[in-house]
Amino acid sequence: MSIDFLFDDFDRLIHSPESVHRLRRFILDLAVRGKLVEQDPNDEPASELLKQITAEKARLVKAGEIGKQKPVARLKEAQQAVDLPSGWFPTRLGLLAVCLDYMRKPVNGTERKRRIAGKSHSQLFPYFGATQQQGWIDEYIFDEELVLLGEDGVPFFDSLRPKAYLIAGKSWVNNHAHVFRGVLVSNAYLVHYLNVFDYSGRVVGATRSKLNQAKALEIPVMLPPLAEQHRIVAKVNELMTLCDQLEASLATGNETRGWLVEILLCEALEPDGKGRTTC
Repeated sequence: MSIDFLFDDFDRLIHSPESVHRLRRFILDLAVRGKLVEQDPNDEPASELLKQITAEKARLVKAGEIGKQKPVARLKEAQQAVDLPSGWFPTRLGLLAVCLDYMRKPVNGTERKRRIAGKSHSQLFPYFGATQQQGWIDEYIFDEELVLLGEDGVPFFDSLRPKAYLIAGKSWVNNHAHVFRGVLVSNAYLVHYLNVFDYSGRVVGATRSKLNQAKALEIPVMLPPLAEQHRIVAKVNELMTLCDQLEASLATGNETRGWLVEILLCEALEPDGKGRTTC
């Protein structure tokens, strides 16, 4: 995504809610291209991390802690020939994470209402679907941090809307979202990556877009070293908090919106070394 809109239309950025969404997208785009935080030559390279992930997944399957995973081909040499930041390595989602789709289970709204009737909130657990929580249910399937990536009914081709999100704790997931558990990687980083990934050629369906499991597993991921993943997530969290403040100021007419935008641009662009802002 070009940064020109940030500078050529600064006034509209201050006043338009849509531009705040574009700013969020721009931050994530920088993050997954290695432009948001600096690389550290002391970080263990992602190529070594991938070896550890492969060994750990094999151990989990052998120990019976997860079901046998579908085979996923590594990226071909031609596909690996991309301009990546130092220490990064190209791989696929299915090689970085365990797919738990076999555990998800749909329950229709009528059945959920019957099951939760007369029960207190403390007896209920969130029920998740393609893009968000869909309601509550009286049991749970999962009890951990997971990445949910929409399978169908998801705005795959709207660059400003999310396709993946993070959940944690006791939960139930229906069959409209793929369920992934990152192995020795940051689940939050995977969510950021999946929310800016270009799904062209991977989604089928004319009226209701669908990303099947095979295509999801084959999504190419540009993997940073683990330490850098954590730095990226921390920086994104910091900037998204500022975006939240900016969005709130649009609704209230807060006069601080101008300096919030300036701070966001300075924080987001400073690692890029382009000298476009004066912080």
